Amino acid sequence: MKGVLFMKKLVCLILALVVTLCSAFAVQAEEAGTVNLTEAHAYETATSLCFIEDTLYMLGAYGIYEYKNGTLATIIDLSDAYRYRFNSQRPTDETEAAAWDKIVGHLFSDGKTLYGLHPYTGQVFEIANGGLSEYAQVSEDLLYAAEEQFFREIKGVAYAGEKLILLLGTDTYDEYEKTEIALVDLKAQTHQISQIKNVQSIAVGAEGKLNAYVENEGMAAFWQYDVSTDVLEKQLAVFEGDMTPGGMASYKEKVVYLEDSKVKQIDGSGNAQVKAYMPIPYASASTPSACSKNGLYAYPYSNYVFLRDVSIEGEANQTVLTLMGNVSSQMMINFTIENPDIAVVTTESMNPNELIQAAVSGDSGIDLYVLSAPGEFYSMKEKGYLASLNENAELLEEAHELYPSIQEVIFNGDLLLGYPLSLSPKSWMVNETKWNELNLGEYPKTYEELFEKIAMWLDEYAADYPEYTLSDIQQMELGNLVLSMVEEYIHIHETSGKPLTFNTPSFRTLLKTVSDNAYLLAEENEQWGMALMTSMYLGFGVNYTDSDLNKMLVPPTLDAEEEQAMYAEMDILAISAASKNAEAAAKFVEFCVKNLSNTARYEMKPTLNEPVESAAYHARVAELQEELDDLTTQFENADQDTRTNLEEKIIRVKSTLARLEEHKWEISPESIEVYRAVAGNLKVNYDSPLLSGESGGYDPLRTVVNKYCAKTLAESDIDALITELDRVATMVYLESM
Repeated sequence: MKGVLFMKKLVCLILALVVTLCSAFAVQAEEAGTVNLTEAHAYETATSLCFIEDTLYMLGAYGIYEYKNGTLATIIDLSDAYRYRFNSQRPTDETEAAAWDKIVGHLFSDGKTLYGLHPYTGQVFEIANGGLSEYAQVSEDLLYAAEEQFFREIKGVAYAGEKLILLLGTDTYDEYEKTEIALVDLKAQTHQISQIKNVQSIAVGAEGKLNAYVENEGMAAFWQYDVSTDVLEKQLAVFEGDMTPGGMASYKEKVVYLEDSKVKQIDGSGNAQVKAYMPIPYASASTPSACSKNGLYAYPYSNYVFLRDVSIEGEANQTVLTLMGNVSSQMMINFTIENPDIAVVTTESMNPNELIQAAVSGDSGIDLYVLSAPGEFYSMKEKGYLASLNENAELLEEAHELYPSIQEVIFNGDLLLGYPLSLSPKSWMVNETKWNELNLGEYPKTYEELFEKIAMWLDEYAADYPEYTLSDIQQMELGNLVLSMVEEYIHIHETSGKPLTFNTPSFRTLLKTVSDNAYLLAEENEQWGMALMTSMYLGFGVNYTDSDLNKMLVPPTLDAEEEQAMYAEMDILAISAASKNAEAAAKFVEFCVKNLSNTARYEMKPTLNEPVESAAYHARVAELQEELDDLTTQFENADQDTRTNLEEKIIRVKSTLARLEEHKWEISPESIEVYRAVAGNLKVNYDSPLLSGESGGYDPLRTVVNKYCAKTLAESDIDALITELDRVATMVYLESM
């Protein structure tokens, strides 16, 4: 019986232990994630981090925050000190001075208590009970470079060996990279300067010692630094080449840091392991970071603080997608938050030859590509190196709703091989308000008509309206103008399937027209006013310059025989046919497509015609209306002298409210109407070895054009230019084949 009872007790004990361990693991796993500081303040970012046990403290521009068990809380509001945080001199106004006195530049801890440091006075605050209290004083002489009369940058703060350690920037303007360590005894209010130089970052290490990242004589390394003896006593790791470890922190006797998107941990023997991943494009040695005793590593980026568990045994156990190309950092962050089991890391782009070779080998390790059109997308598509996206019915349906010219690029027959992340239309813009006010007539549809308009402007308008220029091509160098025309000529032939030759009557006539009108350009005529017609894309559909309406235009054609066209470039997200993580890669593509910006979606999908209000519009209107109501109440209760001042403020707020109506829409009805009208002329020239920067065909074109247009394009140079352009085109096409 006793044996049975013992076994029952043992089983209960084991179960209790399992529950306890599972609970502890759950807490730890729950804390590993992402803190979004905008939940505390709309524009907040973390500038200093500090752990006390499992609680993370974060200093931002507007407050000090606490994060524990998945909950973010503001413990001290510093918003009244926000505007003064870069003012090194104490204001004379008493209210302003009181706010300035509360500036906190850095957080640190002795393991039990949270402290803050004023960057100009050297005042050390104890932070408790939602307030700041004076605790100790760092000598202002230490922080202030008296000879040069400026306050030194505090690059790092730590507390170890009963001392406050400050990593200080230069004390002279001529030595920008100079740093030094100050060891401050807060009780005695004394300090000494370390003999150790070229330290880039510091972190509290094991047994009250300090870890330091040192760059010296072409070698970078982590060192264990003994505060009591002022000696670098043990080298922990060496970094070669251009690799700079970011966000150094300490976990027990190990060093944790960030290498690009990899969270790495180095033990005392110099062995490194990848413990986790973060969705950031790069890491900086100067970025503040921290690690808890339980191995929760924190690193700030933008308005986020990422938390990763580095206490795990062995390497990180995650699906890792390798992406070649650029996806917005916000997209990467949002995907990681929604899919914590999948990490996305970026790798360097390859030139076309390297890209093809890697695809042929099938072992590049790349899962996802962002490929340009015109550019690499064509080659990868035609050679069968991209995976089909047809299994995703929703994605397939989305793709079939895109403009036909886009579908021609991303489909190979019935197979969907990629989805565009962005479209860059090469439209023009016109200030329609001023154009109509000045009664300038029809918009030019050809370059010949454009030159006629410019000549007319110079004769009839320029003297009376010196603040304006008819077109920005007047401000272009001749070579750049001719090069843009050569680009369009290539687009016309490559998208129509016509054989490309520059030796045609139409192209010769075009160059003759440019030569005859070269005197209209700004290098001959100093017309530098604001252009009423610009040869660049300045926004979706319409936008405003002050109160003037700017409207998208289809660019003029090279001659009257050609239809007007608006050519566009694209960045296309695609999956490698050799990816070993196809399911996770498809999930990433689907996420990116679902979360494209409204502008990108409306540019590419003609079925989207409902206007979209700006998310910030109503909030701003409410803010201004509240201010107006408050001013009105003050006005009603004020004396006559005060009323005059209040009346001016009321007029100003009402004017702002009225102007705000112009910015009501993110995608306005007018923008949609204008864009749809020009997008009917949309074409994507995706197979162009001459215009793809990656192919190397564009630079020879530019060299030839600049050679003959360095000063002027004489009629005698036209034949030579045409011959050279044909030679370059033939050479590039042969090489691409």
